[in-house]
Amino acid sequence: AHDNYTLWDKLKIVSPKCTDEELVKMNKLIAGIILTSQGISFVHAGEEMARSKVDESGKLVENSFASSDNVNKIYWDRKVKYKELVEYYKGLISLRKEYKAFRMNSNKEIQENIHFLEKGNEFEADNLVAYIIDSKNIDNKCSKIVVIINANKSEEKVKLKEKNWHVLVDEKRAGTKIIESLNSDIVMVPAKSIKVLIK
Repeated sequence: AHDNYTLWDKLKIVSPKCTDEELVKMNKLIAGIILTSQGISFVHAGEEMARSKVDESGKLVENSFASSDNVNKIYWDRKVKYKELVEYYKGLISLRKEYKAFRMNSNKEIQENIHFLEKGNEFEADNLVAYIIDSKNIDNKCSKIVVIINANKSEEKVKLKEKNWHVLVDEKRAGTKIIESLNSDIVMVPAKSIKVLIK
């Protein structure tokens, strides 16, 4: 795909004062949203290693169909520089492959098995989306999956009304291995991050 800015370049344009660390955090959040959503995921080549399209003058290139190979090629050394981001994408992809709940077959199936948590009842913040997938109806690997997306600049609290959850995705890691187990029904979600839990 040559159209539009890469995700990394777009983040740099809309958040020019952010550090690389903050941009990585936002990149992870976006990857989490895309790879836990229903439907077919589209990830731009090199997005997992913070790909940038820069011309010879140092300008970011939006539509590079007529640009040189220097602009369009993938710089593989970024895979080393952004190893943590690469591993995060790999973890999200393995999570998506492992749990059919992220890849339901029909709109009917989605409507029957995804239930959104409500602001005022389960959380108070704006810019937060949280939902539960009743995955026992889809496969036998777990009974429920919770996805919480916090786009705020502050840590937020979500009440799940059930205890004993296992975290598979947080702001640092993603995958199919349990990162931590929570005995509480309260989940704290760091700023600009996604959290995925199973039961």
